[in-house]
Amino acid sequence: MSPKSRVAIGSGVAVVAVIGLVSCLAATNPSTATSSPSASAPASAAVSPKHNAQDMSFTTMMIVHHQGAIDMSALVPERASSDAVKTLAVQIQEAQGPEIQQMKGWLTVWKAAMAGSSAMPSASSTGSPMGGMSMPASSMPGMSMPASSMPGMDHSSHQMEGMTSPGSAASSPSTMSGMDMPGMTPADMAQLKAARGTAFDRLFLQKMIVHHQAAVEMSKTELTHGTNPQAISLAADIISSQTAQITQMQNMLDGMK
Repeated sequence: MSPKSRVAIGSGVAVVAVIGLVSCLAATNPSTATSSPSASAPASAAVSPKHNAQDMSFTTMMIVHHQGAIDMSALVPERASSDAVKTLAVQIQEAQGPEIQQMKGWLTVWKAAMAGSSAMPSASSTGSPMGGMSMPASSMPGMSMPASSMPGMDHSSHQMEGMTSPGSAASSPSTMSGMDMPGMTPADMAQLKAARGTAFDRLFLQKMIVHHQAAVEMSKTELTHGTNPQAISLAADIISSQTAQITQMQNMLDGMK
């Protein structure tokens, strides 16, 4: 056999060996041979499990807050006289309903992640303030504030898991700043239910402005202290969209004078 033939055969064997090695690596690491799971997996699979107490607090309370806005908006069709108010109510329901489901999905993922990390060292052994996420909810910053002390949060029929009773622990000013203003109460809802026509339109706008302002403040706190990318992104969206709606509602109110 000539030297050239031996070189050719040797090169061919080397190529086959490389191909075989790549195939073995792909078999042991499927992610190198398939597309990103986020491209075809359910949306819940793309949720980052990374979160802190502020993310949990923001999400839990914003679900309740959104539900309050939806409950207020549900009163509009039978009571409002303004077509603009009716349109706004539909927009609020269509925007915040899906966001509630989205946030509930986050909580499911986060709780699963916390359960999976229960065997990890606790904060007392690691020195990390969130080590192992094993601390009780009552001792987590921002998780002990009563819903009734937040704007639009006194919706007793929508009490959420993870929100502790008053007095269980002190709230953390750093994670809950700007979230202790008065807001929607059962008395406020009773006022709305009793109103009709232009009086309802005006009252609805006034109370929804306050409700939106609370959501904006909650979202600003999340931007400052949250760590979950999805929660932070939603907070930014809420600030943008609800600030615009506040301006819209204020203009509608001014037009009624």
